[in-house]
Amino acid sequence: MIQTETELIDYLQSKENIYLFGAGKRAEQYLYYLEKTGVTVDGILVSKKDGNPSEKGGKPVLALDELKAMDLDPKGLNVVVALAGGTRKWLTVFCEMPDFKSVLFISDKLQMALNLQELKYRFEEEQSERSIIVNDPKAEIGQGYVMEQDSKQTLFRFPYHAGVQTLKPLLQFATRKAFEQDFGSLVILPYVKQTGISNSLAVKEKIEMYVVTSHMDQAKAEDIQLGGYLPIQVGAALTNIRKGCITDHTGDNISEKNRDYCECTGLYWIWKNTKGQNYVGLCHYRRRLMLDDASIQYVTDQNIDLVAAHPQFEKETIREFFEQFICQKDWQLLKQCVIDYDESYGSCFQRYEENHFYFPCNVALWKRNWFDRYCEFAFQVAGTIEAYYQSKGILREDRYMGYLFEQLSTLFIMRHYSEMKVACSQIEWLN
Repeated sequence: MIQTETELIDYLQSKENIYLFGAGKRAEQYLYYLEKTGVTVDGILVSKKDGNPSEKGGKPVLALDELKAMDLDPKGLNVVVALAGGTRKWLTVFCEMPDFKSVLFISDKLQMALNLQELKYRFEEEQSERSIIVNDPKAEIGQGYVMEQDSKQTLFRFPYHAGVQTLKPLLQFATRKAFEQDFGSLVILPYVKQTGISNSLAVKEKIEMYVVTSHMDQAKAEDIQLGGYLPIQVGAALTNIRKGCITDHTGDNISEKNRDYCECTGLYWIWKNTKGQNYVGLCHYRRRLMLDDASIQYVTDQNIDLVAAHPQFEKETIREFFEQFICQKDWQLLKQCVIDYDESYGSCFQRYEENHFYFPCNVALWKRNWFDRYCEFAFQVAGTIEAYYQSKGILREDRYMGYLFEQLSTLFIMRHYSEMKVACSQIEWLN
């Protein structure tokens, strides 16, 4: 079974008479990628010649009824399906073509990997100051990184599902200069090889990073507990299942709102029910902010106010991107309620919705005083938005608050960036 790029290339390099089936954009991608990896494609097959070019990328485009005239036996061809839609869409079609004996469909997961590799090759052909990291084993599924060549610092996360369509905005906007124009100086913590803070350092510096889990997660509490990283079960009011860790349904809590607020019911519990930390924060059981003793020592020595996740880059503007997940009314309410809370956010919001960066996943480590200021702002705005929908008799339970909190945290950081000392660290993805 071919699951990785290496397995695909090894398989095709052992074959001859390699043909792609389909002459569209996916065929262009495969031709480019396979050429870069040393695999020779002999031609492209199509069902009928009507409407198709005679050649693509220097390779002949042949209709099935032309194979006999070209003295090509379909049984001897190794065919890679370059048609969008996946196996289920095209399998019946190929089952009705009995002459083919070797037909390879690319899985969705492998297609995403090829998208990123193609994007990496094209990105590096067009400039030399930055590169794309494609094989970090700790990177989240569907995410790549932009790295600065001179400093070797990883600057931004970005999604690669759009493949080469992401290239132009990456080249134009995913730069240190573009980020710093809207936010301020971008400080990156050194790469952490092994996440975890020694208990002695966590106690000494009064650091608590809470790790959100839920009864639906397969991870056990002991599997995600590290020094300074404390599991907290969110949405505990909605289930009788307990994971053997702190729960968010005690004391002053909004645990029953977890279907809307997601991990932020845990954020609320921390805000209302803990005190005395020098630093306090939140991450997810599968998305942990990468910190170790060395990075914590840097944070305390440099008097850092906030460790945020590496900025996330999107090829669309932030408003365009998030309106894929929340409705336009959500965005309008967010803007109005933020400005009603503090009119000084007006120009900040305008810059934010037109830029290409945000701080993802509601993951951060804050100095306690800034944490309290952020929570006061975010939960007051969120409560106003929630009250509006309640007044209309609308019950959401569609995670919209989780998305809005990503906006609220980034807006708060952007608004106060010049007042805070901010550093960024990678997110470690755990399967």
